[in-house]
Amino acid sequence: YDANGNYSPQSVSTSATTHSANTTTGATATLSGKVKTSEGTAVLGANVYLYATSYSYSAVTDSTGAYAMSGIVAGTYQAYVYPPSGASQQQVSVSVALAAGETKTQDFTFTIPPKTIKGKVLYADGTPVKDAGVSAHNPSGSGWGDAMVDATGAYTMKVSGGKWQLGVYPRYAATAVGTSPSVNWSWNELYREVSFRDDTSAEEVIVDFKVQKADATVKGVIVKPDGTAPTLYSVSVTLRNSSGRDFWPYVESSGSFQISVSADTYIGEVYSSDGKFGGVSIPKFSVTSGIYDVGKIYLTAYAETIKGKVINAKGAGVADVWINANQYEKGTY
Repeated sequence: YDANGNYSPQSVSTSATTHSANTTTGATATLSGKVKTSEGTAVLGANVYLYATSYSYSAVTDSTGAYAMSGIVAGTYQAYVYPPSGASQQQVSVSVALAAGETKTQDFTFTIPPKTIKGKVLYADGTPVKDAGVSAHNPSGSGWGDAMVDATGAYTMKVSGGKWQLGVYPRYAATAVGTSPSVNWSWNELYREVSFRDDTSAEEVIVDFKVQKADATVKGVIVKPDGTAPTLYSVSVTLRNSSGRDFWPYVESSGSFQISVSADTYIGEVYSSDGKFGGVSIPKFSVTSGIYDVGKIYLTAYAETIKGKVINAKGAGVADVWINANQYEKGTY
């Protein structure tokens, strides 16, 4: 959002005015403005993106809702604005043309969607779960929603019309970078689905969730072929239970990971974003209680090399671009 943010979901419109002023002081442009709600409240943490064929820029709003981007190469861009973490993300694409030396102000307004999803996240005995988040995804790809539970386990989120798939995930407390957060429960069901009329009428549905106290802990450690730890954030682990539910333990800077789970049968996969190494599969295993150690997992070293250069339309090199290679028949990348 999510995996992951959460607060009253909102959609974004560009009802605010656009102002521009042309100057001749430089070859690049500047874009700034404010993001607010339809009630006039400044939005902190909204994400503003500019995309073009060869360039991209981004900014995050401050406590006054203001954002600014400078050094923008002249051209026509698509601007996307997303609500901050914790909101329904219903992007709006707006074309923005910027001339060399131009300073432009573009404001955006988030409007609150008319549909409401609310409920509680509880343990099997009815006590509230206080460290959970509820995520919502529109299968059509047009939106995301997210909400945190309060001290009573209750949550509320606002979304637009259509179908939404809902799930529960742990809201981890802050920990030191490179160390594992932990919770003592898991949610093992498949995603729930709710439907609203695809219009602007007000509707509300209640979706409650029950989580299970964890029976066991799965742990392991991922290392490179030479036995050293991989770069932090360069690897990820997915565990899938017998119902098809996925779990994603946090991988520490040492390569170690652990996650609390319910008794079940699991399979796993380790992914690497480091181009020098490939991921590996974790064979099927069953856990009942206590700690299950999958042991040391070695990444595979790639023997072949693919290389090249990314350039823009003018033939200049483009920095900070990710290159992905996929072997779909093997399910690896």
